[in-house]
Amino acid sequence: MKGLVWGYEKIEEWINMRVVQKLENVPQENIITPPLQIAGPTIEALRYTGEDNEIRELYANLLATSMNKETLHKAHPGYVEILKNISTDEAILLKNFVTTKIYPCIDLHSQYPNGSFFW
Repeated sequence: MKGLVWGYEKIEEWINMRVVQKLENVPQENIITPPLQIAGPTIEALRYTGEDNEIRELYANLLATSMNKETLHKAHPGYVEILKNISTDEAILLKNFVTTKIYPCIDLHSQYPNGSFFW
């Protein structure tokens, strides 16, 4: 079980590496301590998702966003709970929404035997 859960030392090491990389182009005067209601649950969640690179990167983005006073308003504490509840595939889709500007859309409807439609 110990090998499945990241320890706080490993989380600290990873945050010091990855989040610092994400903040390297942010002016030093804009870097702030992240709000505890974001940092605390994020660190705890990383214990169980640390081996999942896709979700781990989303946590790093959230922490980095919350550590920049220019982007702090975009970091909502509820995002931690959302990330806890998504799969790796869903994390990949979320990352693609950031870089993709065109999204296919499908409009489905069904016609019942009595002639009414369901949208």
